[in-house]
Amino acid sequence: SEQLAAAVTSATADLKALHRHTATLKKEIDLDEKERLSVEESVQKYLLAALNDFGIVLEISNEDDMDTVFAVVNLWLTNNENDAVTTLMHNLIDRVPSYKFVSLSYQILSRLGNETTDARLSAMNSPPSAQKVTKSSPNNS
Repeated sequence: SEQLAAAVTSATADLKALHRHTATLKKEIDLDEKERLSVEESVQKYLLAALNDFGIVLEISNEDDMDTVFAVVNLWLTNNENDAVTTLMHNLIDRVPSYKFVSLSYQILSRLGNETTDARLSAMNSPPSAQKVTKSSPNNS
């Protein structure tokens, strides 16, 4: 009976230690989750800021902006499942002379054949954008 009482006491102590350890791990998991969300929000913030700033450069510059165009299209295609990026790209395409994207039209259009990216990349495929590209192209002046 003494051994049974000692075993129960030991098991109770072990159970309490396990609960403490579990609570500590839960707190660490919660902190890690908050930190992960903070990092994801930060990445999203800087991604959208970069796209917006690249858009401003493309909008106001009369220079050869191929590096900027490549950066914009790369960010767009890499993040094509991000609704905020898609929305920003629709706005960017409305603001930027579309002829700046003509050199990458094959790469952009090749992505449109993929069902998962069709809706997201439709900004360049929509009739107004396609018309804008042809009308605003310097070769059509």
